[in-house]
Amino acid sequence: MKKITLAAKIGAFLTTAIASSAATIAEERSGFTLEEVVVTAQKRAENSQDVPLSIQAFSAEGLEKLGASQLNDLSASAPSFNIGGIEGSQGQMGIRGVVDFGRNVGIDARTGIYIDGVYQGRSFSANQPLLGLESVEILRGPQGTLFGKNTVSGAINLNTKKPGGEFEGEVRANVSNYDLIGSALYLSGPLSEKMSGSISVAHEEREGYYYNKTLDQDVGAVERDNLRAKLLIQASDELELIVAADFGRTESEGPLTTSKANPLFVTTKDIIEEDDIEYAGGSLTVNYDLGDEYTLTSITAYRQSEYISSFDGDYNVGVAEHAFFDEDTDMVSQEVRLVSPKGDAFDWVAGLYYYDGSASTERSTILFGAPYNANINGLFGAPVVADEGIVIQLPSSVDTKSYAMYVHGNYRFSNSVELTLGLRYTSEDKDLDYAQINNNDLVTGILFNSTSGALNSSSSDDDVSPSIGLNWSVADDAMLFARYAKAYKSGGWNADFNLGGSTAFNDDFMQYDQESVDTYEIGLKSTWLDGKLQANATAFRSEFTDFHVQDFSTLQYTNAAEAVTQGGELELTAIPIDTLKLSLNATYLDTFFEKYALGNLDLSGADMPYAPQWKTYLGAQYILPLGNSGELTFNVDYNFSDEQSADPRTRPDDMIASYGTWNARVTFNPNNDQWQLAAFVKNGGDKEYYRQAGTTFVLGIPRGVLGAPKTYGLSFAYYLGR
Repeated sequence: MKKITLAAKIGAFLTTAIASSAATIAEERSGFTLEEVVVTAQKRAENSQDVPLSIQAFSAEGLEKLGASQLNDLSASAPSFNIGGIEGSQGQMGIRGVVDFGRNVGIDARTGIYIDGVYQGRSFSANQPLLGLESVEILRGPQGTLFGKNTVSGAINLNTKKPGGEFEGEVRANVSNYDLIGSALYLSGPLSEKMSGSISVAHEEREGYYYNKTLDQDVGAVERDNLRAKLLIQASDELELIVAADFGRTESEGPLTTSKANPLFVTTKDIIEEDDIEYAGGSLTVNYDLGDEYTLTSITAYRQSEYISSFDGDYNVGVAEHAFFDEDTDMVSQEVRLVSPKGDAFDWVAGLYYYDGSASTERSTILFGAPYNANINGLFGAPVVADEGIVIQLPSSVDTKSYAMYVHGNYRFSNSVELTLGLRYTSEDKDLDYAQINNNDLVTGILFNSTSGALNSSSSDDDVSPSIGLNWSVADDAMLFARYAKAYKSGGWNADFNLGGSTAFNDDFMQYDQESVDTYEIGLKSTWLDGKLQANATAFRSEFTDFHVQDFSTLQYTNAAEAVTQGGELELTAIPIDTLKLSLNATYLDTFFEKYALGNLDLSGADMPYAPQWKTYLGAQYILPLGNSGELTFNVDYNFSDEQSADPRTRPDDMIASYGTWNARVTFNPNNDQWQLAAFVKNGGDKEYYRQAGTTFVLGIPRGVLGAPKTYGLSFAYYLGR
């Protein structure tokens, strides 16, 4: 049958959509079933229930029901996934209580984010949009064998939809309070006999829910744009080429944080803060069938990202501190892997990986100066402040080259017992070009023990990360697994404001060693009651050596000897009747530093930051049939996060109180499934809570990041090609 091109399909749709919708015969609905989410955690497509790893996976349909539009939105329904810190460019992300604290170019992330197998790099570009996705996989625990360095807490895989031979698409629009307006378009289909493509575009903007008392105006407006495109070329029966490109931009007015001395959602800052993020990239994936079901894959990628952030550090009318942060990154990566067929007794994956990246910054802080050019008397009555104030600049860059080879295999002793072995070798080289330029060393030296200086240095890391697992299929739909895995996070330099005096611009003061982790876990994946109940559980213990910690009182980033995170994870999904689906996801964490000396403080035994003891998610979905008209689907969920601290010293200003929020969504679908209309509310109880806490470095002002207030609105989707 001759294929119809994408352009012809769109034209046919526009002329026949209304007639087709009216003529469609209502389908009999079967209600809820347990989802089979296909994941690529072991570099091959598999049902998530068959993979002996602790994974929480979301399908495109599941993401839609949650109303999730960005990766950060999954923090509530995936309790092991931790989001903390300042939103936007200064966000912090981790898994199992092991959170990324990187705030300068010398520090790498702890959680690896991958889109279609491409590593995304820096933390500030991690909050990816979820449009056009096939699935999201949250791989909990270290993934050092198949995913490499900087996955000591875990990895997150985002798999985009593959263009197919049939036309499909959807148009979305949503509105809510705070003048939010959003729209999205997804199109996919054949372009020729051997070529198909897809494109997804989204735009969203809203006004802020903060009031700036000093400027007498609302602030906090956000605007986002995202674009993804994919081209699939079936060059021959054996050769497949996939070209992908994406672009994203977020512009926010802030405020990045607010003073706890002010009423909630009120700020007195004397400037409108900015926090802008932009990223783009492209990749070429080549899949070649070698015969006998052996597949050779090559992924070549380039990515670029940058952010610009300006903020008022004194939180008031005045010129005590204003800061400007920025970062610009470029990276090239190349992966080649060979995947064997899924054999009865043995299968394997082997690969090579190369990464070349650069991160640079021109960040600065201005004290007692711009934007008002105030004139003040310096210490001891001497006029030491120039018109522009006291300026501290940090022009710095870090270049990284990483090489790795890996092998991963499964051997089955019988139909029910399987051994998994993996090994990865990584070699990495880094180069630092760092400078701190103070325009007044006298004042900065007295106030902060900070002077001008520079450091040019190089470092090399080598690591071998093994994994071993034993899997036992105790029944057709039940598997027990035990696993040991090792991973590492590369060392580097604390390329931040140097507060060690004139003699501290050296490796002894600024450099930190690589971090490593050994993890032991046992788990169960199971389905019961003829597909009416799914129960997955994992117990784990991770032991860290030379754990990386940032002391926010001195900005020093160091190795904190030993740390432990241990606990358990549970996911239950039950379908007691066809029209009712119940979900429970819970994570229990016990995290602590076994050895940690911070100056004269012994913090051994202290809790790790941003690691609440309990996080839980309860969800219920109910379908109400409406006869020939269609059906209503009701979704209600409740999320709870236990008390946590932003700093291991657990000072009162660092504590984040426990909180719980609930969300609801009602969706109408006609019987022809041509469109849907939903009404939703998030944080329905208008719960007031903090996501981040602490004090400012310069002035010691208690500050925090508030969670979003209640939002409510409507969303509409129209499906093309059905």
